[in-house]
Amino acid sequence: MVQAVSQSLQLVNVVFVGGFLAWYLANILRRRSEWWREERRRSVSSSSAPSVCSWVSVVCCFAISLLYTCSCVYEYRLLGSFDSKSVSSAVSWISASAAAVYYCRKRDLSRGNYWPLVLILWWIYSGLLSSVYVTFIIIRRLGSKDFHPTPLVGAADIVNIISCALSLVLCSSAIFTSCSGSHRSNELERPLLPGGSRNDSGDFDSAGVWSRLTFQWLNPLFKTGRQQKLELLHIPLVPQSESAEFASSALEASLRKQKTGHLSLPRAILFAVWRSMTINGVIAGINTLASYTGPFLIAHFVNFLSAEHESRTYLYGLILALMLLTAKNVESLTQRQWYFGAQRIGIRIRAGLMVLIYKKCLSIKHSSGMASGKVINLINVDVERIGDFCWYIHGIWLLPVQVFLALAILHWSLGPAPAFAALLSTVLVMVSNTPLANRQERLHSRIMEAKDSRIKATSETLKSMRVLKLHSWEPNFLKRILKLREAESNWLKKYLYTCSAVAFLFWASPTLVSVATFGVCIVMKTPLSAGIVLSALATFRILQEPIYNLPELISMIAQTKVSVDRIKEFIREEDQVKAIDYYHQNICNPHDVAIEIEPGEYAWKSDNPDSKKYAVKIPDKVKILKGWKVAVCGSVGSGKSSFFCSILDEIPRTAGARTKIRGTKAYVPQSAWIQTGTIRDNIVFGRQMYASLYDDVLESCALKQDIALWSDGDLSVVGERGMNLSGGQKQRIQLSRAAYSDADVYFLDDPFSAVDAHTGTHLFKVAWQVFILFLIILGASIWYQTYYITTARELARMVGIRKAPILHHFSESIAGAATIRCFDQQGHFLRRCLGLIDDYSRVAFHNCGTMEWLCVRINFLFNSVFFVVLVILVSLPRSAINPSLAGLVATYGLNLNVLQAWVIWNLCNVENKMISVERILQFSSIPSEAPLVIDDSRPSPEWPSCGTIELENLHVQYKPSLPVVLRGITCTFPGKKKVGIVGRTGSGKSTLIQALFRVVEPSIGRILIDGVDIVKMGLQDLRSRLSIIPQDPILFQGTVRANLDPLQQHSDPEVWDVLKKCHLEEMVRQDQRLLEAPVAEDGENWSVGQRQLVCLARVLLQKRRILVLDEATASIDTATDNLIQKTIRGETQRCTVLTVAHRIPTVIDNDLVLVLDEGKIIEYDSPKVLLDNKLSSFSRLVVEFLRRSSNSSLQ
Repeated sequence: MVQAVSQSLQLVNVVFVGGFLAWYLANILRRRSEWWREERRRSVSSSSAPSVCSWVSVVCCFAISLLYTCSCVYEYRLLGSFDSKSVSSAVSWISASAAAVYYCRKRDLSRGNYWPLVLILWWIYSGLLSSVYVTFIIIRRLGSKDFHPTPLVGAADIVNIISCALSLVLCSSAIFTSCSGSHRSNELERPLLPGGSRNDSGDFDSAGVWSRLTFQWLNPLFKTGRQQKLELLHIPLVPQSESAEFASSALEASLRKQKTGHLSLPRAILFAVWRSMTINGVIAGINTLASYTGPFLIAHFVNFLSAEHESRTYLYGLILALMLLTAKNVESLTQRQWYFGAQRIGIRIRAGLMVLIYKKCLSIKHSSGMASGKVINLINVDVERIGDFCWYIHGIWLLPVQVFLALAILHWSLGPAPAFAALLSTVLVMVSNTPLANRQERLHSRIMEAKDSRIKATSETLKSMRVLKLHSWEPNFLKRILKLREAESNWLKKYLYTCSAVAFLFWASPTLVSVATFGVCIVMKTPLSAGIVLSALATFRILQEPIYNLPELISMIAQTKVSVDRIKEFIREEDQVKAIDYYHQNICNPHDVAIEIEPGEYAWKSDNPDSKKYAVKIPDKVKILKGWKVAVCGSVGSGKSSFFCSILDEIPRTAGARTKIRGTKAYVPQSAWIQTGTIRDNIVFGRQMYASLYDDVLESCALKQDIALWSDGDLSVVGERGMNLSGGQKQRIQLSRAAYSDADVYFLDDPFSAVDAHTGTHLFKVAWQVFILFLIILGASIWYQTYYITTARELARMVGIRKAPILHHFSESIAGAATIRCFDQQGHFLRRCLGLIDDYSRVAFHNCGTMEWLCVRINFLFNSVFFVVLVILVSLPRSAINPSLAGLVATYGLNLNVLQAWVIWNLCNVENKMISVERILQFSSIPSEAPLVIDDSRPSPEWPSCGTIELENLHVQYKPSLPVVLRGITCTFPGKKKVGIVGRTGSGKSTLIQALFRVVEPSIGRILIDGVDIVKMGLQDLRSRLSIIPQDPILFQGTVRANLDPLQQHSDPEVWDVLKKCHLEEMVRQDQRLLEAPVAEDGENWSVGQRQLVCLARVLLQKRRILVLDEATASIDTATDNLIQKTIRGETQRCTVLTVAHRIPTVIDNDLVLVLDEGKIIEYDSPKVLLDNKLSSFSRLVVEFLRRSSNSSLQ
């Protein structure tokens, strides 16, 4: 046996010598082909001397070579012949020394290059082997009389001890160079400023083999994370193969290769990543084979421990220990590479699918019923699930391989009958898991449905929070959300109970299978030795994983299929037709036609398949010449906006030919679409910046005065959906966007609805030593964990942060798809989407890598403990410990790294998950509004009885750091009077209304209603006594009745009465469901004017003493507006009415008119008095309005 081992070791030496020679020849050939590149590099930068660490490594190599050479000479002089072992070792070290010198001279390690892999492997192999020899020497010197080691020569002991020390120095040098080489190499290439250009490949692409195996390429990131808080600029770019552009190009190329009409998304995905998937599968297979090596060798190890002294060959035992260590290390490394590779493939697939869906969002017709909620679910749920399936895909073929290997080991150790019993019991456990897995899947579907409902309601509530506050509906909507959460919690509770049953089967399965197997062994009288039993037990523990994974794998396949089908269905939707002749057709026409509208019918998609109602019908051909100004008129709901959509091909055409538009287009929708970003970004809209044109546009659209008031000017950031802008400001930004585009054709859908007359005209072990060693390793693990967590927490935080902008960009692009298409800015928005996805992918990529970095190091530490325990067990005399007990220790030690990795992973995962708690706490620390109810200061039930409003020296500013908006407003609104509030956009009209409802609190002064200071009472008591129709009409998804009477406080006759007064009765009765007719998300199935009428009906139903109309009829035609004003006057005779308006006729018959400008009162008197003064601001406003109206009539 000793001779066989010696021959094996000599063979390894020969292999390494061959490896050195092959590397040397390959390097010479490569350097010849790259000679010109080396010369150029030397001419550009001077070479520096090799580092001290490099020369230390060379000296150590030469020292060990000299030792083995001297040992050969000594043995020859002593014995008269050469020992083949010493000669092979000497030749190997001489080859290694030559390679080290050559590489040190030709490739400067101080500039970031690594030692050759063959050299690193030789150093590690030699270090481990010499460590085993030294352990032998120590044990022999300290051994008892019962210990009979194989005799060793004294001179060899000296060589082994010295070479062990030098080999450890070499291993340290290799690790140190790999750790710091990449970091040092990038110092000269790093930009001087933080925002400078960076290496496109990132740290991963430039990493060597050893660095990738052990994740050393992440060390610079960890170092940065220890020194400062990580930000996006600290994180290297995502590798090219995982970039959004590369991933989407590969996926689209796969789709194009398929036949039209036979789209197979799974096949396309697999074809796009097949190379990476194949490599990952090979690594997964190696990992599976390595994991079963332990149970296979454990029987040999226990048999060795149980053997008599004479037959025990200690070198054989150490070789077994070394083989087990190698198997565990291979298992650890391949497992980490397998998991990380699966994560990389998942990132690539997610990026490709997200880009594919985004492109579809920009090309699909708005009229196809595409909702942002559906697309967000595709991104958040379906794309994530398909990416996560990369973890499970190799389980499809690995599971039968794992079961086969386990049965093969059991058949080899126990025989066919027990192995068959193990197979049957395994199948039984799997079958028992199947109904539980099916129940899990059903409950998971229920949970997702309940979660969708809750998230949808929560999102709608948050989006409409301002309206809820104004109407004091927050408590009722909170109850609704809590009820939905309770339903979700009930399903979640059942799901967790089922998970507990599955977990019980998982942990009990080794016991159940072992009882069945050993029971058959007893019946069959199969001889059972300690080695056989322990080998079987180790096999059962590994067999536990496929037993547990089968139901989860089946469930994951089913869920992934659903997600693939959903995405496949979405991308097969009818595309937006973009024929060249449609937009840019050259026609020889003497009249130079701009738009040619063909006869046809257009209809929005309806939830009623039998509905034949069209939205727009064009009976005759219409030609619009260049330079013409065409006005489209009609009453509320007559189809004006739908007519625009038909021209822009944003509504399905059911009959007739397409409309032809010659030239570029600009579109200003009725509901202002503002993207998140700066004012300038919204205006320039992806086009090149021309200062003179830009300045002219700002002047023309009356934005210069507003920009002058903002702290950052036109670089001020606009909030989501333009929430920090007034309605007029949003409309004027839209107009500026259109004007800056310098288009040939402009489509303006009621652009002046929220703009005043002046502006309208201007226009996001066994003994204690082992226990001590275990404690040391545990301490090192904790240190690694602490070192890891600082960086990992920030990366985990950024993963969530970087996902949000993608979802927001999708939602924003969907909402403004028509505008984006009309301005031909799909490329600009796609590039922005690619950048956002790459930012998310780079964080997710490095976040996955950090976990593997930690696991590799902790696995190596515990594998070292396992190896030391095995060496001690081999070295101890038989009397010191029972061989069976020693075998049991070794058996359970096989899973030591798995257990510790599981514990550490869970600890780190909990730490990372606490980020969510921290974010919630951070959000909770934001100052809240005043209490809803103040018990000591509640108004009487009759308050307000008169409705008199007094403003005393009122100053309002939104933040202490922002300028004052209202500056010393002092006036009185008499009870039961109608007061009109006018002024240019940004003058403070809406801020005054918000102060009245205490959406923003006064910084100085007070507001009294019927003599009561409103600041001293609760918000619910205040807002529940006031009524308001906000400027932006908000409807909730549900029914007509739920939108009119959310609190269910009124009868049906009362509801019908207000519908009639608001001229909505006829329209509601057109649907057979009447008051139960559905209202879409955001009221999208109603026109903007109809939504405003619903908001008016909602307020009239409340019948409160104080009514505020904030541009309540801005989107209503003049004729309907006159009827509504008549209704308001009749229904609010005993009410105080405050009307914010831009239309002069709306306030001309009010009792009083308040004119604001820059937060101050300019005028406050009756309309008659103000009109009599021809120099008054109100008088000039009326004159301007009349002049504009007369000009419009003439045109």
